[in-house]
Amino acid sequence: FPVILLGTAYWSGLVDWIRGTMLPAGTVNAGDLELISVTDEVEDAVSAVLDAARTGAVPTTP
Repeated sequence: FPVILLGTAYWSGLVDWIRGTMLPAGTVNAGDLELISVTDEVEDAVSAVLDAARTGAVPTTP
């Protein structure tokens, strides 16, 4: 399931903290970080959600 963060300036500190603190501590793994997309463009966010739905990463039915 993708995590889309809109606003690179706003979210960059969180992403840096995840990479610098959580990843070395083993509370997340590198694969988890691949699920995070940070963008400034709404179109990129929409594309990421649609791509995840196409590949089955996001359930399209309850």
